[in-house]
Amino acid sequence: MLIFKGFIEKLGISLFFIIFFYHYAKSFIYSISYSLAIWFGIAKHYPLEVAKGSVELPLMVCFHLLFCALCIYLFSVPIKSALSFSYHSIFPLIVLGVLLGVGLMGFSSLLCRAVIECLRSMDSSFPQDVSQWLIMVRSGWVRHYFHTLDVLPFYIALLIVCAQVCCEELMFRGVWIHYFSSGPMVSIIMSTCLFMGMQVFHMPSRLSVIFPLVGSMVIGLVHGILYSCVPSLIPLMVSHATFFLVAVL
Repeated sequence: MLIFKGFIEKLGISLFFIIFFYHYAKSFIYSISYSLAIWFGIAKHYPLEVAKGSVELPLMVCFHLLFCALCIYLFSVPIKSALSFSYHSIFPLIVLGVLLGVGLMGFSSLLCRAVIECLRSMDSSFPQDVSQWLIMVRSGWVRHYFHTLDVLPFYIALLIVCAQVCCEELMFRGVWIHYFSSGPMVSIIMSTCLFMGMQVFHMPSRLSVIFPLVGSMVIGLVHGILYSCVPSLIPLMVSHATFFLVAVL
């Protein structure tokens, strides 16, 4: 009973942090991005929606880093050991991360295609052309990745995109797997569920969130298992960045 009570408390606290930041804090960031895009003069050269999206992601990264630092401090996460590496090991870790990211992207694409075919077979009102599904994927929070790549110099945009997905690894593998220390399976499942739940915020429809949900499920489970076996975030960050860049580019 005490274990169950402790789990419920942890679940409530984690949900509070996830909803507070990924819903409400992101809503605040989105609300001020229009004004900042005009103030910085970006809206003079690009459509306002594109200019707004290019401001949203850099702002999001700054707030995300602060949020990660706060959670690491509050939950006493031993993050230094998870981010440690030697100069001899960094290259193999990067190579493994890239290969893992490409493999996960391929597997996620296969799963997404299977989901699409199932939905189309059950209801003819669903889009029949795959290109229409891809257009839906570019909506919601996903759009500011494309807008950032469109507006900012490529390498700066690439750095911002990688910083954002690295923050997600810090949070959903580094923090929440450590926080749900009731056992490896519980930690992996809970961190994956939180990761999937985060994808739903700020998406315009249930259909547009299918690809992010499938991708986050695959990444969450595989990365969670790997992190539980070998608590190193470096290859997982590289994998996540590779996964996302393959999807976006």
